[in-house]
Amino acid sequence: RKGNFDTAESLLRLFGEKGELIGPNEFIPLAEKNGMIDEITWMVLKKVCKFMAEHPELPLKTVSVNMSIQQLEDYNFVNKVRQIRTAYGIPAECIRIEITERVMAENPRLVQAVMNKMAEEGIRFYLDDFGIGYSNLASVISLPFETVKLDSSIIRDIDKDEKMLDVVRLLVPMLHNAGFVIVAEGIETQKQSQLVKELEIDRIQGFYYAKPMSEKNLH
Repeated sequence: RKGNFDTAESLLRLFGEKGELIGPNEFIPLAEKNGMIDEITWMVLKKVCKFMAEHPELPLKTVSVNMSIQQLEDYNFVNKVRQIRTAYGIPAECIRIEITERVMAENPRLVQAVMNKMAEEGIRFYLDDFGIGYSNLASVISLPFETVKLDSSIIRDIDKDEKMLDVVRLLVPMLHNAGFVIVAEGIETQKQSQLVKELEIDRIQGFYYAKPMSEKNLH
C-alpha cells in the first residue's frame, strides 16, 4: 500500500574456490547433515544485528532470519537470540524469525513452546513457504505467527492458471480473517505484482522488486 520497502530477509550465498555461486539448495542440506547449520545461523543473526546497528539511516523496520529445528531444539535458544540482539542494541521488534512448515511438522509442541516464549519478548514470526504441503490452517492459526509467506510455487502461475488464481483468491481472505499479514513470494513480473495487489495481498517479495543483493548494495 505504501509503495516502498521497510522489511528485508537475510539470505545465505556461498562461493566456491573458483568464485562460482553455490546455491542454498545445495549447501544448506549439507550443512544440516554435517552439523554446521547451527553455527551458520547464529553467524547470520549476528551479521544482521551488526548491519542494522551500523545503518540506522536505512528505512528497515525489521529484518528476518531463517531458523531450523536445530536452533529451536536448543534449550538456550531464547537466551542466545536475546544476547546477540542486545549486544548490538537491536530491539526485539526489529527481528523476525522465519520458520518453514517442515520445521513445524518435525516437533509441533516444541515449536509452539519456543514461539510463545519468543513472542512474550516481542519477537514475531513468519511462516515461510506456506502451501507446500506440510501443515494445515488449523496448526498455523494455533501458533503466534505475524505473517504468512505464500510459497512461490503457488504464486508463479497465477497469471496463467485460473485454478491456482481461484485458490489464492479463496486463501487470502481466510488468512486475513485469522489476523495474518500475507507476503507473496516469487513475484517476477509486473502482471504478477498487479494480480496480487488486486487480491489484496499485503506485501511482495521477488525479483520483480529486487534480486538478492550484498550488504554494500543494500546501503
